[in-house]
Formats: sequence, C-alpha cells, structure tokens
Amino acid sequence: MTIAIYVRLSLEDGTDQESASIVNQRHLLLDFIRNDPDLYGTKVLEFSDDGYSGKNFDRPGVQALLKAALCGEVQCILVKDDCVIKARTPQTLENRHFLRIGAKFGAILRPQRTAHIIGNS
Repeated sequence: MTIAIYVRLSLEDGTDQESASIVNQRHLLLDFIRNDPDLYGTKVLEFSDDGYSGKNFDRPGVQALLKAALCGEVQCILVKDDCVIKARTPQTLENRHFLRIGAKFGAILRPQRTAHIIGNS
C-alpha cells in the first residue's frame, strides 16, 4: 500500500519559504504513520498546496493527488484534518469522492468525521 499525505495552507505568507503550518502538518502525519504498527514502513508520497484556498479543487497539489489515486498509485489518503482537503468543497461531501476513486481516506485529528478510517477495510 502507498499512502499519500496531503498538506495545505490557504493563506499566502508572501515568502518563497514553506510555511510553518505545512511543516507542522507534515511532521504530524509522518509521526502518525511511524507510530502506527499497521502503517510503519509504508511507502509515503506527499502532495501539498501552500497558499491555496480549499474552496475548490483548482489546486496543483490536490490535482496531482487525485490523478495518483485514480491511476492506482496511492491507495490511502491521509490528512491532518478533513478541512485541509475540502474546506467547503461539495465534491468531497462526507469524503465519498475518495471512496469512489478507490482510495481510503483518513483525517487523524477528526477520525469520526471520515467516511473510511485508516486500517478498516
């Protein structure tokens, strides 16, 4: 299984450097994977959008993520919070969009709000 982690920050901070929020999200997600015995050692791909609104899917990182999931390159998508991927995005209502393309989806800070929790088949 290959896990895709997706990180996003909607506000442009005016610098060319990666925002602290993106760095923190990445560390949180990678620590979660490292500390889960079922996920430890799994191949991880990262997709990110630093400075992009979540109001739609017109984001390069999320487009690349969806393409990878549709092509079967990733079987699981992991985010810090489901709002990172879908802030008011109707396409992902209850995360059904990801289930339709065959990828498990999990939000580690709000797992009760995800339609398909990591580790469940």
